[in-house]
Amino acid sequence: QGKVQRGQELLKKGLSLSPTNSSTKYHLAVALARSGDNAGARKLLEELLATRQNFPQLQEAKILLNQL
Repeated sequence: QGKVQRGQELLKKGLSLSPTNSSTKYHLAVALARSGDNAGARKLLEELLATRQNFPQLQEAKILLNQL
């Protein structure tokens, strides 16, 4: 129904406004993975985890990266 695509658009806009927001990056990676863009999701997760920042979805991000 286009919800994932719309979500991606909103998350990308949010990320452009706050490029260091780890939670937004994580949720964008989830949306990318759900839309079939595993390479894009993997790249974003790898960049996110390389920062070694602590954020609420840290464990979920590690799990998702391992699943991709």
